[in-house]
Amino acid sequence: MSIFQHVANDMNVYEFWHKLAGMYERKNSLDKASLMRKLVTLKYSNGESIAVHNSTFMGLVNQLSSAKMSLDDELHALMLDSSLQVGK
Repeated sequence: MSIFQHVANDMNVYEFWHKLAGMYERKNSLDKASLMRKLVTLKYSNGESIAVHNSTFMGLVNQLSSAKMSLDDELHALMLDSSLQVGK
């Protein structure tokens, strides 16, 4: 079933947005736990572009934020620092 079929009968922007959010927002705890696990285990690889690594990191942070789970500044910085530690 296409997205259009789900929202075709909506009469206003609020109904339209609310229905789309319900279809695509990550809401349950398993999704949040999965995103956190990905963020915690994210590690920079030697030779990887810092820009690519940062983009991946921020993508996960943004997905968590969309799931109504945000990191405070200190935790954000600590998680980024941890992801940049290169194993010896």
